[in-house]
Amino acid sequence: MLMKAIKNSNYVDPAHKEYFTDQYIYEKYGIDSLQLAQNQTYYAQKPKLLKKIFENLEIRSKQMEDSIDTIMKRKERLKEEELD
Repeated sequence: MLMKAIKNSNYVDPAHKEYFTDQYIYEKYGIDSLQLAQNQTYYAQKPKLLKKIFENLEIRSKQMEDSIDTIMKRKERLKEEELD
């Protein structure tokens, strides 16, 4: 359900919409639609656990963003040094 909401939002680059489908989840995690539905029901009944999962995802996402920023800045510096 969350994936469908994200896919239908304007925040996803059309080139990446294929990653926001149930089929992608089935293939990536080796599950089927019943297992996905059961998992969604399980976590919907445990909001504190789900909140903790999202908090951890937010932390990991921020770390990746920081790493990407560091890499991009390093590349820019190297490029500037080559021009000097």
